[in-house]
Amino acid sequence: MRDAIRRHLVLRIAYVDLSDNESERTVRPLGLTLFDSAWLLTGWCEARNAFRNFRVDRIGVISGTCTTFRPENGQRFEDYLKTL
Repeated sequence: MRDAIRRHLVLRIAYVDLSDNESERTVRPLGLTLFDSAWLLTGWCEARNAFRNFRVDRIGVISGTCTTFRPENGQRFEDYLKTL
């Protein structure tokens, strides 16, 4: 994940939310943060066209797409932090 963040590589993840709903997402990974005792992957979710946080321990499968992205205004980690 850290490598994908540094290299701006788009990721595909299989994710299980807190209600045990499964989904597959295409994510532009922006940062990793520790919240309480859980690591979170913050990214720009292509399906939702918005910032999303994914608990790392709830990501089942993660794979690179070989696609890179360019940081865009309104979709950067710095922009996410301004929403807090």
